[in-house]
Amino acid sequence: MFFEFTPSINLSRAVPLALLCLALACSKNPTDPAAASEQGKSEPPVESAPQPLPRTTSMAAVQSTSKVLYANAPDDPHSLRVTLADRGFARLKLASDPEVQGRRVLQHLHNGVVFATSARASESVEIKEADALTTRNWFDLRAALHSWQNGKNWDADPAQPHRRTLPLGRDSSIHAEIDPETGLPSSMGFYDEEGIGLQRFTKLTWSDEGLNSKILTFQVETAQGVLWQESDIQIRRGLSMRADFFLPTDRRPKSNLPITTHPAGK
Repeated sequence: MFFEFTPSINLSRAVPLALLCLALACSKNPTDPAAASEQGKSEPPVESAPQPLPRTTSMAAVQSTSKVLYANAPDDPHSLRVTLADRGFARLKLASDPEVQGRRVLQHLHNGVVFATSARASESVEIKEADALTTRNWFDLRAALHSWQNGKNWDADPAQPHRRTLPLGRDSSIHAEIDPETGLPSSMGFYDEEGIGLQRFTKLTWSDEGLNSKILTFQVETAQGVLWQESDIQIRRGLSMRADFFLPTDRRPKSNLPITTHPAGK
């Protein structure tokens, strides 16, 4: 698996094995003074993270839950919950199914900054540089999948009539391959400026409801091959989340106000 759920795992030194977008840390603890000193010799100082949004800030969100089966461990099911709001705000929870102690990881994306928290940790770790960028890209890819029918600005290519492209800036884009019979994506991937596929959702299957079709199953692939398959997908739309929902508990401003989630407009 990309991450070993073991009681002895050290979040600060976990090395991502397959899917960098779900990596929980770099090979060295960013809070380790020795590591910081070593990095400072060859790299410019990292700017401080953007300030958290006010707790009362709310934003529209979409939340999906699904069953995950790893390609190399099909008998060890997991559950995945992903909440997506404005670009730069997301939250992920991946846990064994049923969830047991020590087999759960959390990721938060707040104002573009990525944090990860292991099951047994009381403090989160900020993910930086390449791993952080790949994490943001992965959330962008999932957001594109869940908003396919909501009118995003996909570009058509006359030379490739069954492909649609969603430019994202940062010299990157998402490409969707369209099934000519259904008009729905059969695969969707994140590509760099050289056209190299970095992360892909493939073998997408949809319900037969025309423009209202819902995603049923797909598999997640990286350059190393198939990572996992997702099924039993449930999507909740029209949610409203407070900004703190996208911050780890240890990084939230002190307040007695509860974090609330509710359908938009209610």
